[in-house]
Amino acid sequence: MEDGGLLVALVVIAGVLTFLARYTGQLLVRMAASLSWLGLGLWLLLGDEMLLDIADPWTQVIGFVFIIMTIVPLTWQVSTEIRTEAKGRSWSDWDRKPKEEPIRRDVVAKGRHRARLRSTVDRHGR
Repeated sequence: MEDGGLLVALVVIAGVLTFLARYTGQLLVRMAASLSWLGLGLWLLLGDEMLLDIADPWTQVIGFVFIIMTIVPLTWQVSTEIRTEAKGRSWSDWDRKPKEEPIRRDVVAKGRHRARLRSTVDRHGR
């Protein structure tokens, strides 16, 4: 396989790893995606056998885009939502704690019915 085909194959692999990194949330997948972009950028900019002419501005831009893409999967790891649970409720750390959950209508109706029955029993005695 010539170097151009290898570059395209590696870009496809890096893209697939980035897609997986976005939707799986696994640290190792995100590190693999990040390192694949970094490797592509360094290979393009600093490789012994120059794949593309480094004097061309578009070659430099592509190399720097690859290096910048290194940061993207890592920022997804930083902004992962952290869920907290307490007393049967859960919330994310950057949100406010949820307010008390409203009492469901069926629970309110049962409570009213129970109170009515108790008042009837208390009035008439046991």
